[in-house]
Amino acid sequence: FPVTILGDSTSVILQHNSTVSTQNHVVQLGGADWFRFRKMTFKALNANFARLVHLVGNADHNTFENNRFLGVVTTKTSSDRALVFSPGGTTDNHNVFRNNYLKDGSDGIWLNGNTVTSGYEIGTVVENNRFENQYRRTINLAWQNASVIAGNRIVSNTSYSSYYAIVAFIIVTGK
Repeated sequence: FPVTILGDSTSVILQHNSTVSTQNHVVQLGGADWFRFRKMTFKALNANFARLVHLVGNADHNTFENNRFLGVVTTKTSSDRALVFSPGGTTDNHNVFRNNYLKDGSDGIWLNGNTVTSGYEIGTVVENNRFENQYRRTINLAWQNASVIAGNRIVSNTSYSSYYAIVAFIIVTGK
């Protein structure tokens, strides 16, 4: 059964002032499965280590709905400032991001699966979110299988000349 963490996004605020890269997250789901975060605010308090959600170690079937993700204004392109991040090396499957508001940061949602031999991330859903003012990329999905990117609204004021709203790198269906 899923564990649901429910709040009022204007009064339930999870925040962290990370000063080291090993603690660069407000929430880290390390192999955690079936968590549902609804109607909360995730907020970064440090300009250098400003990651909000870190999925790692086969974190599967987690859902983020109707939340606010508030990053930092930046002109840096490091993943240390991505709002939601999943590094290569593990597969975090069937994670859903729906009806959220994601503001600032270097990247909005940056999820990396594995290579062909190690396995793609399966079933990622990024749907009906509102993205505002990411500096480098808004949605970046790599090494994914059967992912859905739909109905998102993206607004950016970036001056970065290599900005991309959506990057879909090696996305397959039915592999």
